[in-house]
Amino acid sequence: EFPNILEDFATHTVNLFQPAIAIETTGDVLSKVGDPINYSITVYNNSSPDTPEMTFFISGSMVGISSSMVIANGESATITSTYIVQDSDFDTLVNSVTVFATIEGFPNVLEGSESLSVNLFQPAIAVDKTGDVTIAKVGDTINYTIVVYNNSSSDTPTMHFHITDTMLGIDETVIIANGESYTIKKSHVLLSTDPDPLENTVYVTASPEGFPNVLEASDSHSVTRLPEEPKKPAPIIKESVLPYTGSNPIQLIMLAMMLMGSGIILRRK
Repeated sequence: EFPNILEDFATHTVNLFQPAIAIETTGDVLSKVGDPINYSITVYNNSSPDTPEMTFFISGSMVGISSSMVIANGESATITSTYIVQDSDFDTLVNSVTVFATIEGFPNVLEGSESLSVNLFQPAIAVDKTGDVTIAKVGDTINYTIVVYNNSSSDTPTMHFHITDTMLGIDETVIIANGESYTIKKSHVLLSTDPDPLENTVYVTASPEGFPNVLEASDSHSVTRLPEEPKKPAPIIKESVLPYTGSNPIQLIMLAMMLMGSGIILRRK
């Protein structure tokens, strides 16, 4: 037996890299049918510096994105895209973007995704113009009532209205709350120079605050003018003399009353 103890050891070092990815989507969060939504998609390679080269695959079907690229460790890449809101789009409109990343020499696949929701508001306006008469003669007063409606959805931004009616001297700019209305009452005296029929129109435009869109509406009211009555010519009275030989005063008075206004003058012979 010997007291000797033999020992040996070996080491092997493995470098552990840390792959990491992230995605961020930004864009308009409020829009409407027909308007463009501008998206910005940023993909980050947050991997440790010793991570092998990574290839990124980015896709977003709604905005038509499908691309691949190499992003260095610690760097990012940004893609911009524009989408036009369609009539068939749902409210809320959700846009999702997905990212896959592969590591050179390794089978691993990293995945990330993000969605951006856009609230779609529905602006709508209307105007109704009425008058208290549809037939009038020169000198009559026509009383008009104009009601402007904001029929927009409750999430629509503040709506600025411009109301004009040249004949009635209306030129107003007002804010009407969503779901509310605004009333104007005006009168017009029918003139001989007015056209027949008198067709009067009110025009309304409105824009949601922060958006370039302009909505338009108009309404008319028609009044037919009665013809003026022709002036009757003054009667032409020809005077003639009727000799009277009677002596009864009562007969004379009765005869005078009968001939009153006839132009015949009684004259005693």
